[in-house]
Amino acid sequence: MSDVGPNWILEKTFQKPNYTDPWPEHITFSEPDTDGYGAPDWWEIKWGYNPTVWDDHQHLDPDNDSLNNIEECYMDQYDSNPFKKDVFLEFDWTKIMYENVTDKPPTKEITQTIDAFTEHNITLHIDTGNLSGGEEIPSRSFVSYADLINLYWDYFLHNDLNNPRQRIFHYGLICDYTEGLGFAVVGWDSLNSFVIGAQFLTEKYPNYRREWIAMTSAMHEVGHTFGLIVTKYNGIDNHMMMKPIYKEF
Repeated sequence: MSDVGPNWILEKTFQKPNYTDPWPEHITFSEPDTDGYGAPDWWEIKWGYNPTVWDDHQHLDPDNDSLNNIEECYMDQYDSNPFKKDVFLEFDWTKIMYENVTDKPPTKEITQTIDAFTEHNITLHIDTGNLSGGEEIPSRSFVSYADLINLYWDYFLHNDLNNPRQRIFHYGLICDYTEGLGFAVVGWDSLNSFVIGAQFLTEKYPNYRREWIAMTSAMHEVGHTFGLIVTKYNGIDNHMMMKPIYKEF
């Protein structure tokens, strides 16, 4: 199997990355924090907390969206709400090798995806460059399993294991071709990422618009990063649902 296993040349001078754990103790703010437990006074006042009374913000998650209050505070600039479920999703995309098309998620499909989450009282924040992440990366004819981890490290974590985005954002990469149509990926230590082979999908399902099928596939893979996996939930990854003549559709 090509590209399987490490090919590093290690020297005595090799240094392991400086990794802080447990999370999110490394997220700090410069503003006044009277009770001294991580969240600045202005944020506590904004959301109804008493800035002079100690609250365990590192473990409080009143909306049960897996973002604790420190992380909610960190994302306040992007309209994160500690009392309403937020999902943050970063997209990167490879520069396409074909004319007049792009792998960047278009505004129409982004809006439709956000609206689908809104119906369930979930605020989906999609970052294609508007939330300090999301970018076009150099083109490549094929993205292998090994490439995925390197791209995750370089363009999502930006070579920083303590990057708060690792625990806050889900990550999606849209490319032309990969090992399959699309699948979820363990980026570092959790199933928080996925890849979509947009050109592969376009060729397999020519009756669908490239942008639409790429984004609907992305919605499917995001579900896997929430823990909705086929070994636990029957019916997921049922390919019959793609065909109108079948009841599952």
